[in-house]
Amino acid sequence: MELLKNIFIGMTIGVANVIPGVSGGTIALVLGIYEKLTDAVGNFIKNKEKRKEYFAFLIQIGMGGILGILLFSKIIDILYINYSEPMSFFFLGLIMATIPYIIKTGKEMAMTKKKIFFLVLGFVIVLALILSNGEISTNNIVENSIILTKNYVFKLFLCGILAAGAMIIPGVSGSFLLMLMGEYYNVIGFVNRREILPIIIIGSGAIIGLLLFAKWINILMNKYHSITMYFIIGLVLASTIEIYPGISFKGIFPIIDLVLCGLGFYTAYIMGEIKNKK
Repeated sequence: MELLKNIFIGMTIGVANVIPGVSGGTIALVLGIYEKLTDAVGNFIKNKEKRKEYFAFLIQIGMGGILGILLFSKIIDILYINYSEPMSFFFLGLIMATIPYIIKTGKEMAMTKKKIFFLVLGFVIVLALILSNGEISTNNIVENSIILTKNYVFKLFLCGILAAGAMIIPGVSGSFLLMLMGEYYNVIGFVNRREILPIIIIGSGAIIGLLLFAKWINILMNKYHSITMYFIIGLVLASTIEIYPGISFKGIFPIIDLVLCGLGFYTAYIMGEIKNKK
C-alpha cells in the first residue's frame, strides 16, 4: 500500500513539474512528503543507517515522477492549450490551501518582523522571475529533432541542474525556469519523441541539482525551520500570480473555474488532514 501511495505521489509531482508555473515542491508540500523528501535526498550519502530506507522511498517517488512525466506530458500539454483556464484554477486552489498547512507545520510560527522580511524576500524573488519572462505561451512544442553540439549538451546539463534544484523549492517552478532558459519546449519535445540521449543528459544534471539543493534546504529546515517556512510561503504566494490565468466570462467557464478552484483547495485540505492524523 505504501509503495502504491508513493508512486502515485511521485506521478502527481511529475505531472506538476511539466506544467509551467506549477511547483513540484509545492505539490510535495501539499501531499505531506516535502520534509521527508528533502531529508532523504539531502542525507542519502551521509546517513548510512537510513540509506536503505531513503533509497526505497526515493526509488518509489522517482518511478512515479518518471511515469507521470512520460505518460502525461503530452496530455498536460493538450489540456493546457485547450483548457488552460480551468486547469490553472484547480492548481490555484491546490496552492492556496498550502499556506495554512505550512503555518501549522511546526512550532514558533508566530509572525515576527524577521519572518515577515523573509516572506517578502521569497515573494520578490519569484515575482522578479515572473516579470523577467513576461507572458507564457503553451503551444510552441518543438516537433523536430535537435542537433546535440558540445555547447548544447553543456546547456542541457546545466538546465537539468537548475530546473531540478528549482523543482524541489516550493513556489518555484522548474518548468518555468526551463522557459527562462529557452529550453522548456525542447525538453517536452524530447520526452514526447522519447529521445533517450538528451533525456539522459538532462536527467544527469537533475540528479546533481537535487542532491545539492536538497542538502541545503534540509540544513535550513533543521537550523532555521520557521524562517525557512516563511520564506517558502513568500515563494508560494508569488507563484499564484504566474498561475492565475484571468477569467474569460464566457458561458459557464466562471462557474467551472470556481468549482475546480474549490476542488483543488478541498483536495489539498483533505491531504493535509490525512497527514495530520498520521
